[in-house]
Amino acid sequence: MTRIPHKFWIISFASLASFVHADEFEAKIKPLIGKYCIKCHGGDDVKAGIDFNDHKLYNDVLRDRKMWTDVLDALEFEDMPPEDHDVHPSEAERELLVEWLGKNVVNADWKALADPGRVSMARLTKLEYSNALRDIFGMDLQAGIYLGRDPEGSTGFTNDRGNLAFPLFALQEYLREAERATDAVLSYAQQPWSQTFDMTEEWKRSSDRSVRLASDKDSVALDNNKKPFHFSATLPHDGLYEVVISAQVHGGEPIAGLQLLVDGRPIDTFLVEGRDRAEYRVVVNTAGGFNSITLAAQPEFAPLIQPKLEPAGVPAELEKKAVTGPPPHFTMPKTHRDKPDAERLEKQLNRALARYHQEAQLTTYLLEHELADYDDNSYNKFSAHSGNYDHIAKRVAFFLGLTNDQLRYLLRDELGFDLDKIIDLGQEYREKYEKRHPERRILRSGEIRVDKVTIANLPQTPGKETAAWILAASPNVTGVREVLGKLAGSAWRRPADKASLEPLLRIYGDTAKTTNSHLEGLRDAIVGLLVSPRFLLNFSSAPDGSVAELDDADFAARLTFFLWMSIPDQTVSTLAGQGLLRDPENAAKVIEHMVNDPRFEDFCDTFTEQWLNLSVIEGPSEPVIAAMRKEPALLLRQVIRENRSILELIDSKETWVNSALADHYGLPPVQGSDMRPVPLPNRTRGGLPTMGAVLTATSPAERTSPVARGAWIVETLLGEELPPPPPAVPELKTDSKKLTVREELELHRSSKACSGCHAKIDPYGFVLENYDRDGTWRDTENGNPVDSSATIEDGTKLAGIVEFKTYLQDERAGDFARNLIERLLEFALGREVEYHDEALIGEIAEKLKADGYRSRTLLTSIINSQAFRQQNNTNITENP
Repeated sequence: MTRIPHKFWIISFASLASFVHADEFEAKIKPLIGKYCIKCHGGDDVKAGIDFNDHKLYNDVLRDRKMWTDVLDALEFEDMPPEDHDVHPSEAERELLVEWLGKNVVNADWKALADPGRVSMARLTKLEYSNALRDIFGMDLQAGIYLGRDPEGSTGFTNDRGNLAFPLFALQEYLREAERATDAVLSYAQQPWSQTFDMTEEWKRSSDRSVRLASDKDSVALDNNKKPFHFSATLPHDGLYEVVISAQVHGGEPIAGLQLLVDGRPIDTFLVEGRDRAEYRVVVNTAGGFNSITLAAQPEFAPLIQPKLEPAGVPAELEKKAVTGPPPHFTMPKTHRDKPDAERLEKQLNRALARYHQEAQLTTYLLEHELADYDDNSYNKFSAHSGNYDHIAKRVAFFLGLTNDQLRYLLRDELGFDLDKIIDLGQEYREKYEKRHPERRILRSGEIRVDKVTIANLPQTPGKETAAWILAASPNVTGVREVLGKLAGSAWRRPADKASLEPLLRIYGDTAKTTNSHLEGLRDAIVGLLVSPRFLLNFSSAPDGSVAELDDADFAARLTFFLWMSIPDQTVSTLAGQGLLRDPENAAKVIEHMVNDPRFEDFCDTFTEQWLNLSVIEGPSEPVIAAMRKEPALLLRQVIRENRSILELIDSKETWVNSALADHYGLPPVQGSDMRPVPLPNRTRGGLPTMGAVLTATSPAERTSPVARGAWIVETLLGEELPPPPPAVPELKTDSKKLTVREELELHRSSKACSGCHAKIDPYGFVLENYDRDGTWRDTENGNPVDSSATIEDGTKLAGIVEFKTYLQDERAGDFARNLIERLLEFALGREVEYHDEALIGEIAEKLKADGYRSRTLLTSIINSQAFRQQNNTNITENP
């Protein structure tokens, strides 16, 4: 993970020892670095990514302690400065550097340097904003959809508080979102309204004929995502509406994907299943007035099962034996032979006739000899249909002044070319082929038929009860103060006093008087509440110039934004109000409450995606990709909810799949699109390293990448930092038809410029070579057996993925645990871990190991830590 060096540091009052070390660094160490190192490691052209100009203070050294540990190793083994360097330190100077680094960096007094650190005041993330509004009003308001994306900070997480600035132009965006959310809540004051749109009538009114009516004439047919169907709806007011789509599948397989868009905004994609009509429902927050409604087929969203085995091509000798005799030949009539294009059209039609005739002969032969075992032959892959013939036949018929049917009968009667019989023959072969070889069957989604769409306001959601108490408020200042006080207590994460509500009450009074409407006044007051800094910003109430405990309300907010990415609920707020939440004895009960709440899923989804760098996954079908994204989060959720060992994230006896992902992995089949835990038959699956999301995200489009996979293991799973590649690295040459990726990489590694880093990275990637670029298991590559053996830097020999996972759990458990501790701390605190967190990290690591790496011990230790419960608000300066 890329680290961004800090310019500033926080003064620690725990010990004055750091000042002594700082003086030593300034007086003794910096001059030696400048004399022997700065030539290669300073300025614009630095080697190995190490720039000593970034390390002006002792605290800078502590921040980059891992790099300085590598410097110590290089000095001890006399690898640096290199032999060809102009000047070298004397033995006494080398010993001074080694002794100082060993004492003050590797073995620094971390407890004396311990400090809770400072978390910057920052805005809520997009997800936190959406979740907070959901929990304030008790309903999903689809808030935040128009907000920009959150950037990743130096931690790699979007909740990095140091990177969540609040630009001035953003206030307008938040105002728009606040108005949308408030209008959705207050829309329950409107009269009931609904309208059903008959798709046949809408099709007749439309001038767009790219979408056709279905053969039953009472629905529109959707089978192409490039040809959506549009119609319009005029809605009576802003707010929440339920859209109900009546649809079924016809032809193909009884499953298809259907996407709904409102005013061009994607709302949802439904999995339409079955030949019978069924209703598909979704609630959408949209504006009143004219709305464009779009329905589009999305075949890629249907979890269709692709062949487990590649289709077998017809052997050339068999083709020669089956295809005999000349094909039918069409000759242009004399009356048309001299016209332009006559010769070209004649040749094109004869090519089509020859292709269909040869396919018919081959199909007949294979059926007669009980050889329905082949698919990928040279004659159009046994998929001839009238569309292929019609493309040229229509042009020939028009050229001759005939109808399409007249030309077809002419070819049948005079040449013996019967297209209908050829198509029927191909269908007969296809059915027999698929019956004999279901493992090679390709399923194709069917045509979606939509007969009606109903749109209604006042959807029956849990939020209706919430809206009711807001709307039931007395239309006066007393009633409005009660409503605003309750909403503000949730939004501001602490009880609202009378003085803080006065500005909102003035907004209510001014608007109600101007518009003569209690509801309009209430609307503007709630909007004002939702754009207040107390809601939009996360900050500590600790006084400036001190290291102080967070108060109960701030502690509660830090806790729930960590594990729920939202505001405290009634349970957490009540404990905070009673002063019981901060009691370490209650930590286990609070964690139990929070991790078993559905809101905990947002933490698991966000943390795993951003920690594991899974934002970009390409390759498999959309349903498989969607399931892949959920699998790591579901495993993490299971490990924490059941208080299992965090080492099960490396190797687990079960994993989470649905029908699409189980088929992709080659596991025993499961039914449905819902993810569920399934036991694994062996250890080739289970744990993060063998999950499809990881394997696919670390592979280029056409092949696997042991380098990328190995680097992911080293950096993301074990937390080690890798230097950037040297300039002018030769590109990896690939010849996928001759060599395996491993063999190609061996040639690449022979370069001296590449061998050093590759020796550290590649072995971790080699053990994953049994997994193709999309995460499926393979035993061969380009006809060659896959070699997944490896010898890692410490000399350990591994035969493949199973031994590798055992090695990680037995030999690298501490490294994995420490890395997970750091990542969770950064996510929990919203800041990068620093040198003053080293004592805390070591303490948590010891507790975790002593308790068998139980996940709840990790969470409890973070929540009970000084860093989580305190805030350092002392002045920040460049120098002590």
